[in-house]
Amino acid sequence: MSQKGQDSIKTETDHIDKKLHIGNAISKSVNFENIPGDFCLAKEHLKATKVGPDKEFTEKDKKQGFVNEKCDCCGRSVEREILNLNSDITKLSYLGSGFPMFFQFLKFCIFFLIVLLGICGIFNLVANANYGDQCNLKGDQCKANWIVKLSLGNRTNLFYSVYIQECLNLTAVCILILFIQLIIYQQRKLDSDSDDSAILASDYTVMVENIPKDIQCESDLQRENIDYDDELKRFFQNPDNFNGQAFKVMKVNLGYEIRELKHLQRKQKLFVNAKKKLYKSQISQKGKYDVSSKEAIQIDKQIEIIKSEIQKLENKLIEGKGADFMKNLFTGVAFVTLETERMQKDLLEMAKTSWNCFSKSQTVKPFMGKNLRISAAPDPTEIFWENLGVSKTNRVIRVVVGLLIDSFMVFGCGLSIYFLLDYQSSYARYHSVDSIADSTLRTKEIRNIQLLSFTISIVIFIINQFLVILVKVVAAFKKLQTRTNYNLSFAFFLSLAQFTNATLVPLIVSFIVHKNTSYQMLYGASGLIPTQNTIFMVNSFLPVLFFVFDIQTLIKKYLRKKQESCEQNSILTQQELLELYEDPEFAIQSEYSQIMKTLLMTLFYATPLPICILWSILGLIVQYFIAKYNLLYRRSAPFNMGSSLGYKMVLLMNVGLVIYACLSYVFIILSKDSNDNTPRTVSFVTIAIAGIHLLLPVHIINKKIFKINSKKPENTKTYQEVQGSFSTDYDRTNPATRRQANQKFVEEQEAVVENVFQQQETLINFDQFNKTETQGTKQAIQLMQENIKLSQINHGIQFEKQENHIQHSILKNLVELKNHKNDNKDDSNIHVINLKDESSSSCCCQDHEIKNQRNAEVKSLSKEILQKQLMRYLEIRNGFVEAISTTKDKKKYSSSVIENKVNQESSRQNSEEQLQVKNPIHQMHIKNQEKDINEININLVKYKQISNKGSCKCVINFDDDQRSQTQMNSESEISSLKNQKLNKNHSFFV
Repeated sequence: MSQKGQDSIKTETDHIDKKLHIGNAISKSVNFENIPGDFCLAKEHLKATKVGPDKEFTEKDKKQGFVNEKCDCCGRSVEREILNLNSDITKLSYLGSGFPMFFQFLKFCIFFLIVLLGICGIFNLVANANYGDQCNLKGDQCKANWIVKLSLGNRTNLFYSVYIQECLNLTAVCILILFIQLIIYQQRKLDSDSDDSAILASDYTVMVENIPKDIQCESDLQRENIDYDDELKRFFQNPDNFNGQAFKVMKVNLGYEIRELKHLQRKQKLFVNAKKKLYKSQISQKGKYDVSSKEAIQIDKQIEIIKSEIQKLENKLIEGKGADFMKNLFTGVAFVTLETERMQKDLLEMAKTSWNCFSKSQTVKPFMGKNLRISAAPDPTEIFWENLGVSKTNRVIRVVVGLLIDSFMVFGCGLSIYFLLDYQSSYARYHSVDSIADSTLRTKEIRNIQLLSFTISIVIFIINQFLVILVKVVAAFKKLQTRTNYNLSFAFFLSLAQFTNATLVPLIVSFIVHKNTSYQMLYGASGLIPTQNTIFMVNSFLPVLFFVFDIQTLIKKYLRKKQESCEQNSILTQQELLELYEDPEFAIQSEYSQIMKTLLMTLFYATPLPICILWSILGLIVQYFIAKYNLLYRRSAPFNMGSSLGYKMVLLMNVGLVIYACLSYVFIILSKDSNDNTPRTVSFVTIAIAGIHLLLPVHIINKKIFKINSKKPENTKTYQEVQGSFSTDYDRTNPATRRQANQKFVEEQEAVVENVFQQQETLINFDQFNKTETQGTKQAIQLMQENIKLSQINHGIQFEKQENHIQHSILKNLVELKNHKNDNKDDSNIHVINLKDESSSSCCCQDHEIKNQRNAEVKSLSKEILQKQLMRYLEIRNGFVEAISTTKDKKKYSSSVIENKVNQESSRQNSEEQLQVKNPIHQMHIKNQEKDINEININLVKYKQISNKGSCKCVINFDDDQRSQTQMNSESEISSLKNQKLNKNHSFFV
C-alpha cells in the first residue's frame, strides 16, 4: 500500500476519533457542587438545550463514525438540527404536540380576525367614514378626529345601516362558529400527526394512582423486605388480573415525598454558599482563591458527608423496600412503562371499561384491596414530582385561596387604572375640552389629554406584565400535579385578568367618572373609544420594542462574558454555571394569554371601533414572528407540552363570541340616536346563538363529525429499541432517581459510542485491508493484461509461422515438380530428335499424341499433388484451432527467441521465393495455388479476429518438438509422394 493511502486512512481515523471524543468525553458523573464549574460542559449544555430536533446523521456520516453525543448533565443530544422561520412547525413535535399546536392556533386566530374583518369590519369602516356625520351633528359631545370618524358613533343616525350592521354581526357569529369547528379539527389532526412523528416515553407509560401506601404483610420480615415496584410489576404482568391479557412491564418509577431530600439539598447549599463566601474573601485578599486551604478542606468534608447522606436516601428510594419506610415517603402514584405502545393503548382501553355496570364484572382486579386509577401518563417533564404527595383536599383549598388572591390583584390593578382615567376626565372637565366643538381652540389641552391616553395605555401594558409574575406565583402556590394544569391555570386566568384590565376596567371607570351623556363618554375628547384605540396601537407595536431590547437575553450574555473573563477565579458552582448557560425558558403560557387577551379585546370593541381589528391582526402577525424567532434562537424549551392547553384556549374563543354578541348590542344602545326606536331582535338572536354554542360540547361534536385517521402505521418498536432516543424519561426526571438514572443513561450512551467507534475502527481496518488487496489485485490484473498482450503477439507469430511453413512446403513441392517437368521435357526432346532420323513423318504424328498424353498426365498429377497439399494444410490449421480451444497451459517463448526464429524463417522463405521466380514453369497452376492460399489466409485472419474477442484468453504455443515433428511428417509424406510420381513418370517416358 502506498504511503499516501496510509496517511489518508490515518487522517480519517484521527478525524473520527476527534469527533467522537474531543469536546465531550462522557464522564461517569457530574459534580454539580464543584467550584469552579466546567465551562466546556456548560457550553455543551447550552447547545443541548437549544430548540431543534436531534440531528440526524446520514449513512455516510454514520459509517465515518459521526454520532450524536449526549450532554453529561441532562442526557440530551448535543447536536441539534438548525431550524429557521420557514421551518415546518411539525419539526417541534419532539417537544410534544403543544408547541406546534400553539403556532397553528396563533395563525388561526389571525384568520379568525380576517374573517371577522371581511364579514362586518370592512362594511363598518366604509359606512362610518363615507356616510356618517353624526359627530358633526352632536357638536360639543364629539371630538371630530379620524378615530371617531371611523367609529360607529359617526353613523348612529343612519338607522338602516345600523340594522345591516346587526345582520352582519349575526352572520359573522354563525360563520365563526363553523370556523371554530375547523380550528378544533385542525388542532386534533396536528395533535395526531405530532404524536405519529415523534416517539416519546409517554407513549409507553401509564400513570397509576390510588396505590395503597401501607401494604399489609403477614410477618415482620416480609414487611421489611417487601418491594413496592416489584409487587406492581408482578401485578401488571399477571394475566389473571386483566382478563387473561398479559402485559410486559419494562420499569416502574414511584413518586415520593421528597421533603427530606429537599432538606438535605438545602443543607448542602448552605455549605456551598459558605465555601463561595470563603473564596470571595480569598480573591479580594490574594487575587485568587486556594482550594487547598484549611477552611476549604473542612467545608468540603461537610459537603461530602451530606452528599453521602443524600446518596443513601436516594438508594433507599430507588430500592423501594420496606413497608414502614414507604408508608412515610410513597405518594401512592407510580408510572409503569410497558414494552410496546400497543400494550399501553390496550391497558388504557381496559381501564376505561374496568367496571361494567351491566355485567357487574371488573376487567382490572384490585391491587392490595384498592381499585387502581389508570390513565395516560403525562410527559416526564410535565410532572411536578414534589406535588404528587399533595392531597386533594389540600389542593382544593390552595386553588380557592389562589383565586381570591388573583381577584384582589385584578382589583388592585383596576384601582390604578381608575385613578389615571379619573385624572384624565377631571383634566378635560377643568379645561372645558369636552364642551368645545372646535378643538383648535384647545390645542395644548387636547395634546395633554392624548398624552394621558398614551400614558394609560403604557400603564395597562406594564400592569399586565406585572400580572404575569404574580399569576405565576399564585399558580405555583396551588400545587398542581402537572405542568399542563399549571400552564392552563396560568394562561386562563392571566388572559381574563389582562382582558379585564384592558377593557372592562376602563369601561366601568368611564361610567363612574364621566358625568356627561353616554355618547360623550364614548366619543368625547377624553372618551373611551380614543383611549382604547391608543391601547390597541400600543398592544400591537410595543412588543416590537421588547423584542429588540430583550432584557433576559442581554442579561444572560453579559453575565456569561463576565464569568468567561474571570474563568480561573469563577466561584460559580457547576449547577449555577449550567443555569447561566441555559437560555431563558420560552413562556408558552404567557404567549397564549397574550393571544387571548388580544382576541377578546378585539371582539369586545369590534363593533364601535372596527379599526381595532386591523391593529389586532397586525399585532398577532408581529407576535407570531417574534415568538417563533425567540423560540428558535433566544429561548430554551426544557419542558415538553401536551395538547390540553391548546384545546382549552379554543373554549375561550367560544367565550369571545358571546362577548362579541353582547357588547355589540351594548355599544349600539350607548351610541344610538335618541330618536332611534328600532327593535334589536337581530342582536338578541345573535346573543342566543353565541350563548347556546358556548354550552355545547364542541369537542365531542367535532370528534363525532370529523374522524382522524393516523397517516403512519402503528408504532411496533419496543421500548428497548427507542429508549436511547428519548430526550428524557421518568426515572431521569424524578428527583429521587434523577442523579443515578442520568449517570446510568450516560454510561449506556458511552458504551454505544464506544461500540460505534470500535465498529468504525474495524471498518477502517477492513477498508485498509481491502485497499491493499485491491491494489495487489490491480497489479495482478495489469500483469495479466501484459501477459495477454504478449501471448497475443506470440499467438500471432506462431500462427503466422505455421502458416508460412505450410505455404513453404507447398511452394517447395511445386518448384520440385516444375524442375522435374523440365528434366522430363529435355529427355523427351532428345528422344524425339533421335527418332526423327528414322522416320520423320510417322514420328511427328506419334510425338504429337505422346506429347498430349504426357501433358494430360502431368496436369492431373500436379492437380492431385496440390489438392493433397491443400488438404494437409487444412488439417494442420484445424489442429491448430482445436489446440487453441482446448489447451490452456503451454510453454511461453521469450520475444528474442521468437524474433530470431521468425527472421530465420522469413529469410528461408525469401530464398525459396527467389528460386520460384527463376523457374517460370506452369505459372497458371501456381497462380491458382496462390489464389487458394490467399483464401486460406483470409479465413485465418477472420479466425484470429474471432478468437481475440472470445472468452478464451489463454495463450497456445506449439513446442519446438511438436512443430519439428509436424514439419518432418509433412516433408516425408511430400518426398515419398514425389518419388512415387517421379518413378511413374520415368517409367512412362522410358
